[in-house]
Amino acid sequence: MKRAQLVISVIVAIVLLVVIPLLFLALSPNYNYCAGHQGSYYLDSTDPGATSRLTERINSPTFINLFLYCSSVYVTQNAGALTAFATILLAVVTLALVAIAIAQWTAARRSNEHFQATERAYVKLSHYPPGVQFIQNMGAPHIVMAVQIKNHGHTPAHVSDVYIDSRIVPADQGLPATPLYPQLEGREVAAAFLVANDEFLHRVDLGITNADHAAIMDGTSELYIVGYVDYQDKFGQRHRGTYARAYEPEIDAPPHNVAAAEDFANRNNLTIVSIPQYNDDRPRVWGEGADWT
Repeated sequence: MKRAQLVISVIVAIVLLVVIPLLFLALSPNYNYCAGHQGSYYLDSTDPGATSRLTERINSPTFINLFLYCSSVYVTQNAGALTAFATILLAVVTLALVAIAIAQWTAARRSNEHFQATERAYVKLSHYPPGVQFIQNMGAPHIVMAVQIKNHGHTPAHVSDVYIDSRIVPADQGLPATPLYPQLEGREVAAAFLVANDEFLHRVDLGITNADHAAIMDGTSELYIVGYVDYQDKFGQRHRGTYARAYEPEIDAPPHNVAAAEDFANRNNLTIVSIPQYNDDRPRVWGEGADWT
């Protein structure tokens, strides 16, 4: 990119400083007259400022001498036009330099954006098998699961919050198009510093009612686990990685034979929700999250 810009700059300079002036000389009647008569300089007697015809002849001039002599004649007779041309040329060169500077700045900015996009941290939520489990705690059902928070990028990340919650909705209703994350009373904020490929475990315990548990198991309601991880990358940019999974109760049906017992122990009863905003990594807007103070 820099070599191409240098070549273009050299070409433009040659055109402006060499080719165009030579073209002006080649098209000039005065220069052609001078060159055609081997250096004769002619003042028109009809010119009020001229009192006589002045003839200067160069004896056997070389090409360079002839060129320099006739060029000086041309410059003398066209001083005003050449001054205007020089002014225009200076403006064009200045605009060209500005355009090159803008192009270099744009290229540097794009290069920096590409570098940050490829080298920054990417923190993602996932879960350990089997996904969710239902336990009884003091006569009430609870959803428990183990969530993995891992940095899949190449540079460190500061995790400032992890949010996990359940959504229980009537069957076939699904989740709303835009995720909502209401505040949870008593929720503890999970924070950590993760280098590349580093991770930590976050345990989740969500209470539900007996009626909701029964509806989930008999298929009249659907259970979703939604959440996000807020983090800041090495370059000071704040991000939110979202997470959403749907519970599949039929996967928790006990195996009918011993051979399937191992597969059952490694089962995954949570499937990904195919709504882009629920499984994404996006920049956070100002004030979004708990790490702006």
